Amino acid sequence: MGDPTAAPSFVRDGTKFDAFQRRVAEEILRVIRMELEKARFDAKRVQELTMTLAFHVCAIVDGSAMMEDQQRPVVPVLSFSESRDEADKLILDAFGVGSYMHELLAEIADHVFEDDEVTST
Repeated sequence: MGDPTAAPSFVRDGTKFDAFQRRVAEEILRVIRMELEKARFDAKRVQELTMTLAFHVCAIVDGSAMMEDQQRPVVPVLSFSESRDEADKLILDAFGVGSYMHELLAEIADHVFEDDEVTST
């Protein structure tokens, strides 16, 4: 593992960042869907709830949801590492705008729900 006392290094790589945030959003959708299916909701309700919950979780991670702590704004900034051994080398988005997973969900959900007969409304 990297030196825990070393300052992290940052790399702006939009291609990697976008691929990684898409993968995280996909996993959020899959996990929520799986848990709702375990609760035996019908397919349409699973899809509706999955999309709603995933949107809100992603909006929080993206910093799109307004949050404060003791009247100070809290703004998450998502970054990635390609391995646990290089956790001090962080990949950021290319333009400094942060993640936007909540905007990608509809497209990703098409893949996650592609085998379902339920169509989005």
